[in-house]
Amino acid sequence: MKLFKNIIGYLPLLAMGLLASCSQDADPVPANEVEGLKLITSVAKEKRTLELYSVTGKLTTGYNQVFFRIKNPDSSIVANNAKATWVPNMKTGDSTLSCPVSAVLPKAGTSSLFGGFIVFPAAGSEEDQWELTVSYNAGGSISLTAKIPVEAAPKRVIESFEGKDGEKYIIAMIDPAKPDPGDNVMSALLYRMKSASDYEAVNGYKIKIEPWLVTAGHGSSNNTDLIPQDDIYRGKVNLTTTGNWRINLQLTNDKGEVLKGEPIDGSGAGSSIYFEIAL
Repeated sequence: MKLFKNIIGYLPLLAMGLLASCSQDADPVPANEVEGLKLITSVAKEKRTLELYSVTGKLTTGYNQVFFRIKNPDSSIVANNAKATWVPNMKTGDSTLSCPVSAVLPKAGTSSLFGGFIVFPAAGSEEDQWELTVSYNAGGSISLTAKIPVEAAPKRVIESFEGKDGEKYIIAMIDPAKPDPGDNVMSALLYRMKSASDYEAVNGYKIKIEPWLVTAGHGSSNNTDLIPQDDIYRGKVNLTTTGNWRINLQLTNDKGEVLKGEPIDGSGAGSSIYFEIAL
């Protein structure tokens, strides 16, 4: 009887020891690396699957952060240390249009996600659809192409135009994506269009900004023009109160010459190139 009682007394300790042993020997639960992202679309080819993600699950005209991962035929996921590239294209009639795009890099803190940005200058349609071709090398070169839906952004966040120097440019707003009343960091990308499929980042220019509150008919002070820092133009915009803001733009080259855009004359007429921010 005494032996039986001793065994009973040891059972809880034995159970705890077995649980601890099992927890140490078990494989760790894999992290959900797409948490916080929404699926845009997926495409399968030769049993490989390309999944495209963004924070909203949508792609719109202007600047987009895009992520993707690739699944193998055995359902394993291609590690993001593989070398990958991507090319967006839209066929319009007999011509093909591309757009500014970043290099593909591993998404920090993940082992399966690649990412970067794409700047779409135009929305797609039933007749003219955007496609994204992703190529990667993991024991052989493989390419997957997905049709991607690109909608028109609800506000004006991208400008495409020809400057006074005869060059074609694109300015795309990055921030403020979620503006607050008062001072906001403002950033944008500036590209020169060399051809319908070739864009180059432009450095050394300036993007002057003049905010105008359309709903009240006045501007704001203490704004900072956008100057290049590591291929991104950065400055500050002061959104003094809620309403619909028009951020008038002027692009000047490295000589200070205005290539596009006009200053505000106090009448609210504004510039021919601008962004829109709703606060």
